[in-house]
Order: sequence, then C-alpha cells, then structure tokens
Amino acid sequence: MNKNLQIYAGASILAGAVVVGGVALNSNLPKNELKESMPMETIAVNFDVAVIPVKTELEDGQIGYVIPEGFSLYQVDKNIASPEKLNITIRDKYTVYSYSPSEYMDCSLDGYIGVKSEYMNSLRELDYIKTEISLGNPEYTTDLIKLDHHDVIINPYFLAEGYELYDLTDIYENIVFPYVREEGGTVYGLTDEEASFLIGVSNSAYQTIQQLDPLKEEIENIYYQGYEKTSSRS
Repeated sequence: MNKNLQIYAGASILAGAVVVGGVALNSNLPKNELKESMPMETIAVNFDVAVIPVKTELEDGQIGYVIPEGFSLYQVDKNIASPEKLNITIRDKYTVYSYSPSEYMDCSLDGYIGVKSEYMNSLRELDYIKTEISLGNPEYTTDLIKLDHHDVIINPYFLAEGYELYDLTDIYENIVFPYVREEGGTVYGLTDEEASFLIGVSNSAYQTIQQLDPLKEEIENIYYQGYEKTSSRS
C-alpha cells in the first residue's frame, strides 16, 4: 500500500543521533546535522518494499541521503559511480548516509534505493546467482548441445535433465520454443543465433530466480518512478 513519508528539517526529527560504523570503507563519522533550512520533502513510498532516499546537504557541508530505520541501501543503477567512503549516522528513526562533497562531482548515491532490510539477503542471493550464471559457473549452468539431426525437431539443441532453458539477454523472455521431452533431457528447436543467447540453468537456481525476480522488478519500478528516470532495461 502506498503512503507518504514526510521528512522535516531540524533537531526535532534528528535529535539523539547514534553513530555507527561506516557502510563501506570509513568508520570515522562526523557529528552531522541537517541544515535547518532544508525544505520538507514528500516521497511516495511502498513501506512494504522500498523508499526513495531524501538527498540533502548536512551542516558540515557533506552530502547526505536519509532513509527510515529498517531500510538498507540497494544499488539499482550501477552506471552511477558510488562514493569510495560512505558514513552512517543513525538519528531517531532515520539513517543518514553521507560522504565528502569533494566526491560529489564524480559520484552519488542516486543509483540507490532504500529497501526493507528483511529483503536484502534475498536480493543479494538473486544478484549473486545471476552473476554466476552470466559467468557460466558450472555449479549453476550447463551448455546446450547441438545435435546433428532429430526425427521431430528442426535444428535441434539438447539440454540435460535437471536444467531449465534460460535467456541471458531477456530478448527471448516471452518466446516459447518447440521442444520434445526425451530420456535424459529436452531437445529444443532453436536457430543458431537464438542458441548463442541461451544457456541451461539448474532447476534450483531457476526456481530462485522465478521467486525473487518479481521482488526485484517491483523495487526497480519504485526506483525509476521515484527518480523519474527511464529504465535502462527498456
């Protein structure tokens, strides 16, 4: 359910700050304070999943991003360079991520969204599996084998039992290829070009992707709508 998260400037919301360790490389945190002149921000939020961070300038001149307690930063747009040093300050029910303004011209946290912390392990698992698949890790993948001929299938490719056909590019995501189940696996009818973008993925990895992809897609949609950006997926 969509609600509004209102973040106001001033000590009333950020009083009693608790300093915790750095999220990346730096654990030496300044006593950051939000500038009193910071305007109120209203953000569309799905509190069940994700929130767009509020970007602001802190009292000491650092760049800050504010998200509610119980959310963690998750990178959606990896084309935006991240700061090398990132500090965390907890204030009441909010977390402030900050970094030096000297890094501002080259990087930002605009590629991130705040995700409910309970979902972070699932997202990390999904990203890890997809990365290993793209690298052809044999723990998760197997190659298609082109056959010389088949009695039913034209231009046949064999996929061993225990694996699902997986599209590495999303080009063929909604295409159903002709196939025949056989002992030991499945024979698919594919053009050589199609086969070059497809791979076999273990049943367990495939099921994990099917279960977690909708969560990631929802988070990405919130991110692109919240930042009013065009998705790099399209």
